[in-house]
Amino acid sequence: VPAEGLPPQRLEAGQCGLFLWGMSAPRRFVFFTEGSSGDALVLLGETPTSIPMTSAGGDVFGQFLTRMNFEDPVSKAKVTVSIKPGEPLEGGQRVDSGNILFRDAAGWETVLPVTGVRACIPG
Repeated sequence: VPAEGLPPQRLEAGQCGLFLWGMSAPRRFVFFTEGSSGDALVLLGETPTSIPMTSAGGDVFGQFLTRMNFEDPVSKAKVTVSIKPGEPLEGGQRVDSGNILFRDAAGWETVLPVTGVRACIPG
C-alpha cells in the first residue's frame, strides 16, 4: 500500500465504492466515493478532502455514472471525474482508464490519468 495518498477506505455490507489511483509513479490512491453518499474523498494537492457532487452524467456504471463533477465549497476547487468501464470482476468492475480534471479557483487545470475499480460488498 503506498505511503502517500488517501487513507484506506472500508465498505460495509451492501455498499459499493469507486476507488481510483493515479497512473504515474508513484501510484497514489487519489479518489474514493461510496455509491449512496454523493460526496467524494479526493486528494487535493497533498490533502485528503471531502467534497460534494454537483452533477453527474454519462453512462451507468453500477451505482455510479461515468462522468461526475464535484466542487469544494471552501477552496472552490472543481473536480471532474471521467472513467471508461472495463471488464467485470466478482463483486465489481475494473476502470480501464479515465482522468480526473482538477481546476483551482484561479482557473488553473491539472489532468491526472487514473485507473481503478468499482467494488461492492454483498448485503
